[in-house]
Amino acid sequence: MKEFQTKRRWRRILFSWPVIAALLLIIIWLFSLTAREYLAVKAVKKENAALEKELISLEEKNKTMEERLKNMNSAGGVEKIIRERFNVKKPGENVLVVLNGEGKEAAGESEKRGFFISLWLAIKNIF
Repeated sequence: MKEFQTKRRWRRILFSWPVIAALLLIIIWLFSLTAREYLAVKAVKKENAALEKELISLEEKNKTMEERLKNMNSAGGVEKIIRERFNVKKPGENVLVVLNGEGKEAAGESEKRGFFISLWLAIKNIF
């Protein structure tokens, strides 16, 4: 009988409200720790993905810069850069300059304007 009373006593202690409340608090605390760690890992993975994208774009930019450097170091590349920047020509060559119609309306631009603006410009051009 003594053994049964001892088991009953332990059951009463383990299933008492303070012990159950303490266990629930511990479970909630452990869950919050796990949730914080999960959110931290998720943020790190997101930042890692952004950094990997940036790394890929920087590697592509580095590749294009190296190709430009190779072209600049060759004789033809230097000549091409000089021609583009300084409008230089070889003897016997003709240079063709293409101008954008700055003073004239571009095709379709009048369609973008409203009715009253087009009317005003038409009247203004008469005088």
